[in-house]
Amino acid sequence: IPACHAGGRGFESRPDRKSLTEMWGFCFLEPFQASFNTNAHLCHPHPMEIFFYGLFMDAKILSENGIQASNPRKGYLENYTLKIGNRASLIPSENERAYGILMTIADTAIHALYAEPSVADYIPEDVIVVVSYSNKQVPAICYNLPDDLLDGANANYAKALYKLAKKVGFPEEYLVKIAGMMRD
Repeated sequence: IPACHAGGRGFESRPDRKSLTEMWGFCFLEPFQASFNTNAHLCHPHPMEIFFYGLFMDAKILSENGIQASNPRKGYLENYTLKIGNRASLIPSENERAYGILMTIADTAIHALYAEPSVADYIPEDVIVVVSYSNKQVPAICYNLPDDLLDGANANYAKALYKLAKKVGFPEEYLVKIAGMMRD
């Protein structure tokens, strides 16, 4: 799957869709330098701010998947809550906070990661992350499952996430919320 994408959202990295490079024969990210050749899919990676809330918050897991993340920052999303079904996702929920880690990652790497079958159903969403130490608001991308794919429970995932969230130092009330999902 070519690395190029439109608008930083990676919709064409899904296996059921052609990339813009495949359709148009050039790198959409470099319209002024586009070259119409067979190597046009070799775009230069561009950094993206990505908000992780699940086990991908662990830099070791990302590294094992070939992802080199930089600039990790604890943060949260206002008006979202964590839901752990068979898989984890964030869902809109008034007056709630969902905690996670904001990282800078190359767009090509994040698109390759979310092309993996186990996470290919996740959809990129524009969010505003509040960075914990500064209260600075940072636009980012957060990958979430569509509501219709959120079902079941996964106590083992919740246990692993609880351990990671505790290690990261998330607030006690958030840890209690995750602990509640370990029993569901």
